[in-house]
Amino acid sequence: MQLNRQEFSEVLAQEKRIHILDFREPEEFVKAHVKGSINVPTTTLKIASEKLYEPLKKEQVYVITNSLFARETLDELEKRGFENTHYIMSDMDDIMMSIPKNRRGGLDHEKVTNSS
Repeated sequence: MQLNRQEFSEVLAQEKRIHILDFREPEEFVKAHVKGSINVPTTTLKIASEKLYEPLKKEQVYVITNSLFARETLDELEKRGFENTHYIMSDMDDIMMSIPKNRRGGLDHEKVTNSS
């Protein structure tokens, strides 16, 4: 299932605890991410331990990834048995500006959040 940034923002506002897997590279993740998300770079997705995934397979999982790797990432998750994934269809800057300030994390967005 695909969600736009507004739909994702509404989920974040309503749900206190959700599972977010962020498949961007660590350098991107450090700059901006949704607080509480787990960073698993796409480059390591296929070799990541099943222990990371097993508890999440039956849960609703929200996926953030570079649009170039979205299909590959979602296909790999499906192969691993994920049943309920939601792909956020937006770039990270749009996501960060549309979500509640208390859910923003990362070096770039700490500055924005603290100054506004």
